[in-house]
Amino acid sequence: IVIVLLIIVSLAFKFIVAFERIDAGNAGIRVNLVGSNKGVDDITEATGWVVYMPALTAIYEFPTFTQTKDYESFNVNAKDGAEFTVDPTFSYYVETVSVPSIFRRYRRTLPELENGFLKNVIYDSFRISANGFTSDSLVSNRQLFEELVQKKLTATLKAEGFVFQQLTSNLEPPTSLKEAINAKNKTTQE
Repeated sequence: IVIVLLIIVSLAFKFIVAFERIDAGNAGIRVNLVGSNKGVDDITEATGWVVYMPALTAIYEFPTFTQTKDYESFNVNAKDGAEFTVDPTFSYYVETVSVPSIFRRYRRTLPELENGFLKNVIYDSFRISANGFTSDSLVSNRQLFEELVQKKLTATLKAEGFVFQQLTSNLEPPTSLKEAINAKNKTTQE
């Protein structure tokens, strides 16, 4: 009888009180499941152990350390219609104070945001920036193009609570343009 009573008490305790460990480099988000305060709290839990009641509250862990995402290559068009290939690698992190608002707004995990919202921001930044250059100027002003893309990314992401760190575009001109440049270089050398 004592063992059965201990099992019942421990099971009841498990549903009343729970512990969650929030690792370093992550922010814990407390979501109230019942009551007039239902929803995401504005309080970001510190790292370490968090005590909560699982029937009334849920705790989610959200990474705030630097993330690097290598996106699939895609095409962008220059002003004159030439099609360039971009194969971006992107590094960023989430501001800890912005975690509750990001979680409230999107209700997605960070990998889901990388493949949704962040991907769209990156693709749009490249497409809009590339459309301001002719194919020749895009090849000769690659640094200016990348700075323009980074400026657009920084502004858009900062407004949402993400901090841009680094971007590599791996911009490739169309094959016909590469061949024309190589032919011109060969003629110049000869």
